[in-house]
Amino acid sequence: MSLLQVQVTPGRALLAVDTIGEHCGGPGPFEVAKTLVLPGSNIALASRGNFLAARVVWSLLSAGQTVEFDDMDAQLRAALAAGRPLLPAGLSMALEIVAAGVTRAGQPAAKLWTVAADGQVDRHVPDVGNILAPWSGDDAPPVAPDSDAHCLQLARLQARQVRPGAVGGRLIVTTIERGTMTVRDLGAIL
Repeated sequence: MSLLQVQVTPGRALLAVDTIGEHCGGPGPFEVAKTLVLPGSNIALASRGNFLAARVVWSLLSAGQTVEFDDMDAQLRAALAAGRPLLPAGLSMALEIVAAGVTRAGQPAAKLWTVAADGQVDRHVPDVGNILAPWSGDDAPPVAPDSDAHCLQLARLQARQVRPGAVGGRLIVTTIERGTMTVRDLGAIL
């Protein structure tokens, strides 16, 4: 399980993730970068799930020509298809990827893909507004992730909703505006 916050407003797109990863059946949690950036494209990718598969996809996206945010669906599907043979046999490609960037029209936006174990896209949400995962209960969050303090407050609440050690570490917040990307480490979540 990973912690994820996404907020898209008219002026910016925000991604926030924790840094704790888990080995499937291996030793305990470890620190890992769950946000990967495509700086020449002004796009940030956040992933939950198989971090090796996410890195292969990111490597293929960043190794080619500039990726346009509006073309991310086709580019991501091509990277998934090309990346499958590069992974060890039997390794699951199951993951969730969120991309945040700026459209050709100059509007901040976010997209989400759920990828099955075989690398095929199960679900594509082309226009994501806000995501807070995990979040349980019927109550709305007490604040929106609209400032560093609120992002950290939400992350602490989110971390308390899952089993100890499943999320945590540090909170990494990426903010994307037209022509600008900022990545900040807000420090320890718990």
